[in-house]
Amino acid sequence: MSSTTAIDSVGLGDDFDLRIVATNTGASLARSASITIRIPDGARLGADGVPDVPASCDWNATASSLTCAAGDLAPGASVTYPLLVDISLVCTLVGDINDNVLTGTSGDDVICGSGVGDTINGDGGDDKVYGY
Repeated sequence: MSSTTAIDSVGLGDDFDLRIVATNTGASLARSASITIRIPDGARLGADGVPDVPASCDWNATASSLTCAAGDLAPGASVTYPLLVDISLVCTLVGDINDNVLTGTSGDDVICGSGVGDTINGDGGDDKVYGY
């Protein structure tokens, strides 16, 4: 079995279509084949955080993983699972005009700057910084 993904480049905050393809590359029938993929941190399955799960797939929100039952696959056979992924960020601090000074709190912050002259200062915690 092998799996591939196909994706074009995307920008921060974009939704994108992801195609997961599982292929039996062996010489024998793959019985009860399944594939599990993990959706990366900061991404969500489906638009606006509402999971859109393909038929024959199960979504595990706790693990951010999707498991799809491909069933029996003949040699050379493939099955494709189309997914919509949302990478919109939930920013705790946002710089939306030029030359902002953004300073994090002592907690965990997601700091999003416009990238046009912003100054971004973390302050303790586990800060994540994004420029767009």
